[in-house]
Amino acid sequence: MRTIISVAAGLAIAGLAAVLPAGQAVADDTAPAAPAASTSSPSSTSSGAPADGTAEKAVTPANLLIPDGFFYAAEHPNGLGKYCRWLLYDTSWADCLNGENQTISMENQASQMFNNGFPGSYSVVKLYWGRNYTGAWRCLASGNHWDNLSLGRETFNGGAGLSGYGQSLNDNVASHKWVDAC
Repeated sequence: MRTIISVAAGLAIAGLAAVLPAGQAVADDTAPAAPAASTSSPSSTSSGAPADGTAEKAVTPANLLIPDGFFYAAEHPNGLGKYCRWLLYDTSWADCLNGENQTISMENQASQMFNNGFPGSYSVVKLYWGRNYTGAWRCLASGNHWDNLSLGRETFNGGAGLSGYGQSLNDNVASHKWVDAC
């Protein structure tokens, strides 16, 4: 019986892999599509988002089924407004890249965050109140997200006595780095 279940599970996973190749994000009609070759005008991107980096909807947990290694932060709750994504550390969110590889600022402007990093080593994002990893911090594990920081529930809970300790993360993050644990 275990062999039959194992074979059935393996076939189901193989079928899913055929539909969703590894590393490919799945978008619905409310999120920007992955960048692709396009003949669109310079005033818009291949996803239909404005070229100024103010995409209508950022990549959100519901849109991604497979980790892509990035950490995302959006200007407004639920992934709305402009957004940035990072593969590496960032000492200052004053300049970051959005999904269209345009440089914008997200410093002290994020109201939604999503860690879509790979599980394992350096899979936790440590968010800091100040630039250059200074002040209080809060961690977000791989696969986790905060969709509406404006509610004020998520606060900087690490670094008692440091600047920003106990304050809301909403519109209050200036830098981050990837760590093993927090």
